[in-house]
Formats: sequence, structure tokens, C-alpha cells
Amino acid sequence: MRIYAEKLNLLIEQSGLTQTEFAEEIGISQSALNNYVTDKREPRLSIAKKIADYFEVSVDYMLRTDEDLSAKHDSKWKRNLLNKFNRVV
Repeated sequence: MRIYAEKLNLLIEQSGLTQTEFAEEIGISQSALNNYVTDKREPRLSIAKKIADYFEVSVDYMLRTDEDLSAKHDSKWKRNLLNKFNRVV
């Protein structure tokens, strides 16, 4: 879950908020947020959704590496291209 903590730290930093301010914004304790940003605990799905919604990203984005997302996109793109090719032939 290290990637989640890294992305969360980056998003909070980019927002210009302190961790305390961000925790207040989404209605969780600062100590709970500290556990998430230090990768000591994983947020419940409902909290992960609140965090993702606040930053206008998906929970999926928060959990995946860029390589995971690229591989998924490439695979879908290749599958679509192959389907189109097979319809033509």
C-alpha cells in the first residue's frame, strides 16, 4: 500500500493544506491521516473514497502505480485494435 501513502502525501502537498487542515476538511482525525500517509494503516473504503473525491481522482488511481495503469491501458487498446481488425478481415 506504499503507493497509496506516496500519492496521498503528494496530493496533500500539492493542495497547499497541512495534514491537520486536510484531515479536518474530510472529517477524520489527524492521527488517522498520519497513519495513512506513513503507511501504517490502510483507510477503510469509505474514507479512501472521501479522499479520492476530495482530490477528484479515483480510488483506483490512488492504489495503482503508473506502470499498472499503463499496462491496463495498453492491453485494452490492443484488444480494441485487434477486435476492429478482426471485423475488417
